[in-house]
Amino acid sequence: MLSLTCGMALLTASRQTMLAILITSFPIIWVLSKRPMVTMFGVVLAAIGVGWIMSIGADIAPLERLGSLETGRPQLWWRYITEVFSRRPLTGLLGIGGESYFRSNIIGQHPHSAWMNMMYHSGLLLFIPMFSMVIYSVYSGFNVWRNRKYIVGDSLLYSIVFLLLLAMYVQGTFNQVVYWPTYSWSFLHVVLASFLITVWHDIRDGNLNYVLRSDEEIWELEEEEEALEEFTDYGETN
Repeated sequence: MLSLTCGMALLTASRQTMLAILITSFPIIWVLSKRPMVTMFGVVLAAIGVGWIMSIGADIAPLERLGSLETGRPQLWWRYITEVFSRRPLTGLLGIGGESYFRSNIIGQHPHSAWMNMMYHSGLLLFIPMFSMVIYSVYSGFNVWRNRKYIVGDSLLYSIVFLLLLAMYVQGTFNQVVYWPTYSWSFLHVVLASFLITVWHDIRDGNLNYVLRSDEEIWELEEEEEALEEFTDYGETN
């Protein structure tokens, strides 16, 4: 599946997509690196999968873009900062008529960044609270990752989920998809961020034993703890 994903990503010739896949795949690569035979087998399968995908659409994919890091985004962002944001840094388009929600009439291009897009739409009034949530989501995800070995489930899964969220925010620097309502990527982002925040809250509040357990398992744990407390009290009285 990973090889097919990489192959499809190559056909898009999107450097941001390849970066997101690389970031998310790092935990898998790290685990496989400790198993040379499995790694070699995986590399062979990946080569076959990518080769097959590329044979289908390599002729129409602009693959030359992947060979260069050159981009005009920094210049575009600077123009937005100096020519657009400087005029309405606090409110953006709020209360303004005759402007396009998609791109500035002054620049004539979309800012190609989720963070720049927030500033364009509603200025600091939107950017500050939204980016604060980004920071808190990453903070929560990092703390969940630190405690991954003590939580129910596979610790590798938590590593992948955390890095997937991080990849979404990194990619958000270069395009607006992470906050664009018509993409499944943005929906998945909200799900992952909410999941990591709620899990971290349980860990922070000392409910580590109850994180991600079913109601039945929680009831059993509570009964065991109550029984242990009664046993301890009885032992102390004697």
